[in-house]
Amino acid sequence: MNKILLNKTVLQNGYFKNNSSSSKFLEKTSMPDEYLNERKIKESNLKIVNQVKKFKLPSNSSAYAIGVDIGGTKIFLVITDLDGKVIFQKKAPTTKNIEDLKIFIQSCIKTSGIQEELIIGMGIGVPSTVDTNEGIVLDAYALGWKNIPLSKLLSSRFRFPIWINNDVNFATLGENWLGAGKSMDMIFIAIGTGLGCGVIANGELVLGHEGKAGEIGLNIDSISDNRAQDGFGALEYEISGSGLKRKGDPTKLFQDYYEKNEPGYTEIKKFIEKLTLHIVNIVNLLNPEKIIIGGGVSESMENLIYEIQTIINNKTPLKTKVECAKLGNTAGAMGAIKFVLDKLK
Repeated sequence: MNKILLNKTVLQNGYFKNNSSSSKFLEKTSMPDEYLNERKIKESNLKIVNQVKKFKLPSNSSAYAIGVDIGGTKIFLVITDLDGKVIFQKKAPTTKNIEDLKIFIQSCIKTSGIQEELIIGMGIGVPSTVDTNEGIVLDAYALGWKNIPLSKLLSSRFRFPIWINNDVNFATLGENWLGAGKSMDMIFIAIGTGLGCGVIANGELVLGHEGKAGEIGLNIDSISDNRAQDGFGALEYEISGSGLKRKGDPTKLFQDYYEKNEPGYTEIKKFIEKLTLHIVNIVNLLNPEKIIIGGGVSESMENLIYEIQTIINNKTPLKTKVECAKLGNTAGAMGAIKFVLDKLK
């Protein structure tokens, strides 16, 4: 558990006012000696700190976390208790204005009827690479955000801790926690407007050296491939909803494939083969137990899972199971909640 962060949050938000609520959540925590030394708390204040051991956080039904998934067209916010039970949720059109985002979050908290001091943290997923240490959105093409210190900007309004991460990483956690990806080793592939991937290895979300792990949309098939086109990675330019739209209406293309009509049959066949080629390489590299395919495009792919699984079985001796995601567009927000709860365990 990040005891320093938890106790700092608790003290700031005033959980230790006299109340009869109890919880096992704080029962396991105490103010660490290193925190006291680091902050050089005056002896007079130690009396307050020592009270930490005498009080408990509110019960799970009275302490909450917020998860926010910011997409290219919609924002989805959810508030849960510490067991992940949904207390409040709301969708709204995406805004690129940070002040409007603050207002939306504040409005949701107010409408939920939950006191802000009972919120222990918030996770926000964005369609971008992210400096996860500093909470900086590096390049959200769909939002027009570049090098935006989102965590810092939001912290000027909200007192609870805020974590920013890639939206697919949070969706990966969501599917791993509550959806189809319950495994210690799984891969989540999101095929929507763009293409992204999240990795769970040995039960942990893999972020990589700069927090940018899983950017398979940047994969190339040839040295001659362009690194990026129109804001999309080389593979993402083809394997995504946007890529399919350049070939025609995606829904119609899938319908053509199932009915063996052109041009959909040829286009979707190429789509499946290229996607599966990269899945095979991922399986050989990471040996996941499960591959979960999600995102908006996956809603048309349920009848293709057997075909993808068969190709994988024929091309690698490593065993993996391919499934469609179960949580739909709630995965990102729920994964953000899981991230917050894990940070404060």
